[in-house]
Amino acid sequence: MAGDQPINLRNITAPVVVFASWGDNITPPPQALNWIIDTWGDERAIAAAGRTIVYVLHDSVGHLGIFVGAEVARKEHDQLVTSLDIIESLPPGLYEMKLKAKAGLDHLRWEELEPGDYTVHYEHRTLADIAALNPEGREEEAMFSTLSKVSEFNAHFYKTWIRPWVRLTATRQAGDAMGKLNTLRLQRQLFSDNFPLAGLIREQARLARSKRVHVADDHPLRQLEKKTATQISDYLNKYRDQRDADMVQWTRLVFGPKGLGAFIKPDTPDAEVALARAQAELASQRSSALEHTTEGGFAEAVCRIVLAGMVSIGAFERRSLRLARLLAELPTGSVKGGSAHTDWIKLLKEQARMTALAPVEALNALEQLLPDQTSRETALAVSAAVMMIEPTLANPRSEIIEFLMATLGADPDRVMAQARRLTDALDAPKKRPA
Repeated sequence: MAGDQPINLRNITAPVVVFASWGDNITPPPQALNWIIDTWGDERAIAAAGRTIVYVLHDSVGHLGIFVGAEVARKEHDQLVTSLDIIESLPPGLYEMKLKAKAGLDHLRWEELEPGDYTVHYEHRTLADIAALNPEGREEEAMFSTLSKVSEFNAHFYKTWIRPWVRLTATRQAGDAMGKLNTLRLQRQLFSDNFPLAGLIREQARLARSKRVHVADDHPLRQLEKKTATQISDYLNKYRDQRDADMVQWTRLVFGPKGLGAFIKPDTPDAEVALARAQAELASQRSSALEHTTEGGFAEAVCRIVLAGMVSIGAFERRSLRLARLLAELPTGSVKGGSAHTDWIKLLKEQARMTALAPVEALNALEQLLPDQTSRETALAVSAAVMMIEPTLANPRSEIIEFLMATLGADPDRVMAQARRLTDALDAPKKRPA
């Protein structure tokens, strides 16, 4: 809540980073990420709205370790912090941040742009990818809607009919007495100085510490101690597991479709509401986007080619985004059609929204944005240099790049040579903070 108004997560314009772990049994990855499905309904709506969401999945760190662990998730925390500049530059959309240790890898091109022991890339993700993290599905969430309605009814009933009578009969003294007699409070008082035998226990503890002797691991009493401790631990674990299982079964029985859920119908799932809203918004925004697909020139074309290529490859490399910055700093004459005053980050985000709404039409319009052969080959060369794929242009790994090369009538050898000239024009990048 912000004051009296609920916070709308769709209004957050800054990039959102979510750290989740499979070792977290309090907020496991599906629970940590389902809000994206419930809020947006369609990954295209995220890009169309100009929002960026990045999530990271750890294999083992626990709930508290995510917040206070000093070592367990250090590499993820370090790479997140050192990549904030890249995350802010990412085109709008949904990504999973992946880390890979450099040790054992072949030599990475432009490795000096990514100091440290890890290379990072941002893989494109869909809401279906997030849903797949929970193979059991979300059908049981409906009963929590029923549970919420029952809870709201009980609260309203209490405030209306019970609380007035409680206020008439309750006194401050009675409230204090109930607080002091609370079982949790009594548990602690039992072992406090208020306990009559506390002095004797304290003295016995002092004597035990002063006469403590080492006991061998094979001593019968030591073995009995270990066996007893293991049995107690196993019993408590079994009790916890059984208690949790019983609570799940009881909740299903009482609030599920065969219980109160049959009479108190759950609300429409948030994911369905979000999907319907997203489809309506995308249809409306697509009509507007189609009117602007032919607007722009060289810079817009380069952005569209890079976006299409990265989507086809499946990820944005951290090195690519930093390499793009260096290419943008080259003298204007190095890239015919470029401009020293072009705000590439802003333009990339604008074109990302365009390609999210009308991907086919945006690419088909490239021939109009690039009216001559020279500008087309230059745009492809710049894009290839950014994506670090110029060595493969003769046999592209990306179907989209192959399609664009053919559609624009570009000569792969000339594009490859021009891309290499661009990268050769860069001074050896100085190691800068990652």
